[in-house]
Amino acid sequence: MNRLEKLLSRIAGILDREGIPYMIIGGQAVLIHGEPRFTRDIDITLGVSVENAAHFEKALAKNDFKPACENPASFARETNVFPVMDKHSKVRVDFLFSDLPYERAAIARAESVLVAGTAVRFIRADDLLIYKLIAGRPRDIEDASGIWARKKKDIDLVYIQEWLSRFSALDELKDILERWNSVKRSC
Repeated sequence: MNRLEKLLSRIAGILDREGIPYMIIGGQAVLIHGEPRFTRDIDITLGVSVENAAHFEKALAKNDFKPACENPASFARETNVFPVMDKHSKVRVDFLFSDLPYERAAIARAESVLVAGTAVRFIRADDLLIYKLIAGRPRDIEDASGIWARKKKDIDLVYIQEWLSRFSALDELKDILERWNSVKRSC
């Protein structure tokens, strides 16, 4: 068992004890659903609003996490991101606060994967595709193509199309359906 597996297991236990809904996203989720790649950090979306940052900070501190920035609760209120460093493994973990309807739906659909003897909730492949398409950076589009190539038979196309259509109404995401069609054509 490697240090990231131990850390994911420990974090899942903390979040479960605190009653905080969550899902693992980012590079760790790509490892589960897409192409293997190197990643040094952990990104986790929390199904709670940033108003919980102070309580969350206390829970993490008593479990050997130290802030990765000065005044993390204030930083979280500005960015919705609560960055910490695990004192044991020295791995950075970014907790992202969110109570948006899409993210609540994605967290509710998250899949449990057994990691180091603990059920850890990972974003589903179709929701990870949506996340990657929203981000839209070249690496994210590459990840989306890998996920699509590996998991297309398991992807809920109606679900993806519904959410991407909603997001395409936003000016900054007006080309998201184009991105999606490009990913589908790539494999």
